[in-house]
Amino acid sequence: MSDAPTDAVGLTGMATKRRPVGVWIVSVYFALSITGTVISLAELLAGELTLTRAQQDYFETLGPTDYIGGATTLLLSSWAAVELFRLRARAVRILFVVLVLNVGASLYHLLATNWSDALGMTGLASVTAGLSVLAIILVYAWTLERRGVLA
Repeated sequence: MSDAPTDAVGLTGMATKRRPVGVWIVSVYFALSITGTVISLAELLAGELTLTRAQQDYFETLGPTDYIGGATTLLLSSWAAVELFRLRARAVRILFVVLVLNVGASLYHLLATNWSDALGMTGLASVTAGLSVLAIILVYAWTLERRGVLA
């Protein structure tokens, strides 16, 4: 039997690292963001949201590829959040892919659809803020990796 302090040894007997406060903050952010996205999507698909004509037109132009891409990004975001919470270095690469997919999809929808009309200025500002937060999270995770916090 080991005399090691319980907070230094996990259930498997391997030493555990303390999660930085920033990792907890990012985890809560992802949990709220992903949950909100899923709830909004469910409300949209159930017809419980009132849409403007521009929003109706936008959603009518979406095809299977748009929904598969959105689902893939949502799943990758969830995976990245779990990996960051577990202090795994692969979270950095997953976050990078999520950022690239989000920026690419945003640019595509901005240029090829009526997305800007559907979102309005407030919506576009929200998208920009969300992409900025994602970029900050990526830089934070990369910094944790460089410091050896992520394994």
